[in-house]
Amino acid sequence: MPLYFRYLIRRARRVAIPAALIFSFLVLALFLVVFVFGVPRSAILGVVPLPLKRAAHGVVDQLWDWSIRVRDLPYAVYRFRESPLPVYDLVIGEQKLDELDAYYQAHAADYERVKDYKSAKFFADGEEYDVRVSYRGEGDIHFAYDKKSWRVRFPSDHYFHGMKSINLIIPEDRLFIGEYFNNYRAKKLGVPVPESDFAVLRVNGKSSGVYFVIEQPSGAFLEKAKFSPDANLYGEDTASGLIWSDVSLWQKFSENPQSPPDDFSDLAELLELLAHPSDEYFWLHIPTLVDMGAFFRWQAHAALSGSPHQDAFHNARLYFDPTIGKFKFIPWDVYIRPLDYIGVPEQGMDFIDYNPLVQRILKNPEYLEQRNRILWEYVRDDRNLEEDLAWYDEKYDRVRLAFYQDTAKRYPNSAFRRTSRETRQVIAANFRGLRDLLQHAAVGVLPRLNLPASHNTRTFTPIQAAIDIEVKALAPQRISRLEIRDLPAAAPT
Repeated sequence: MPLYFRYLIRRARRVAIPAALIFSFLVLALFLVVFVFGVPRSAILGVVPLPLKRAAHGVVDQLWDWSIRVRDLPYAVYRFRESPLPVYDLVIGEQKLDELDAYYQAHAADYERVKDYKSAKFFADGEEYDVRVSYRGEGDIHFAYDKKSWRVRFPSDHYFHGMKSINLIIPEDRLFIGEYFNNYRAKKLGVPVPESDFAVLRVNGKSSGVYFVIEQPSGAFLEKAKFSPDANLYGEDTASGLIWSDVSLWQKFSENPQSPPDDFSDLAELLELLAHPSDEYFWLHIPTLVDMGAFFRWQAHAALSGSPHQDAFHNARLYFDPTIGKFKFIPWDVYIRPLDYIGVPEQGMDFIDYNPLVQRILKNPEYLEQRNRILWEYVRDDRNLEEDLAWYDEKYDRVRLAFYQDTAKRYPNSAFRRTSRETRQVIAANFRGLRDLLQHAAVGVLPRLNLPASHNTRTFTPIQAAIDIEVKALAPQRISRLEIRDLPAAAPT
């Protein structure tokens, strides 16, 4: 080795070793400050200069991207095959992209931010569209990295396959093909859902990989669902409040032209009834405002998915059907979880307290029984599960090549495969688990003899015997016969 290179190596060692020791000491000191003295992480990060934080963030992101590329090397052979998914092209000025990036970085923590739309061109199926586009999604996972989630609005005289607006969502946010499956199953249950599919998106000629494409609820969606498009379609305006207690936290995705845009009186009436202190009053009047059959099917759909994701804060989509004067429910971002996901095993799958409207309705045993009858009709037949898994497998095979070819994603292909396999297992386990819950009941019987007069609040005389019966079951139970044997003979008086 030339003497010059030996000299450079020796100098590098002299610098690198002390630098590594100093860096290790600083990291150790930081951990001590955070964990021993209880100093908040935000306070530590607050003293770090912004350029340094951005540089560190960029280094970590780059290292993560490199690790994904290395782990995806076994899938390189799939790059040379043609995916069956459609390809969409989005063409937008670089300055507009910079403006979108700057806006969303500045408002990353503000969930009440309005979308910043920019004009662009959209190409699909040989057609060109003049569109307005923006990033979409609440968390910065949707816009902080190279692969963004998009909202695309089409002109009123040139809809895209009958859709006024579509969302192109990073698939990991919707459990890869989990939401796609949920939409399929909603249709089986007779619950309307927006159109959805998968596609590959190119932005200014550069591939952004595979996306979950779903129609944004609107009047156009209502019309395709054979609903009146001239009706109020509601959703949360923000995810920062308890939407079921405040009408100001809602927005309209479609409007009834016969009433002013700021008229939320139908929704206000529902929330007012929900706030009524009497359960009996609520149960008596809720059928006048809610299509109960549609509600039970919507809730059965959520139960099959083990999902509390349409909760007290977000993912509500309510359609007020003017032909019957009642609300109907539309699944949105349902997700799929194991039945015991929320950690309340004694409730089984009946975690009805995740949504105040669901909780209030299903506290009524008669309403709960009607919901459970729909569930039972679905899970009693193994053919439904066979159809569901066959559909899931077919769609997985259709999309997996596009996932393997996606070099813009922030997860390795192994994560896509593992999560998809686990989701399939949860679909089957929830189906069978619900059937077991509906079939079985635990009954406890506690006889009590010779109770004093204080236990009889009607006649205030002693009670010779009482029987306490406790039933733990998903489905309501009825006692058809009570038989008491081997009672001791009465003592002589």
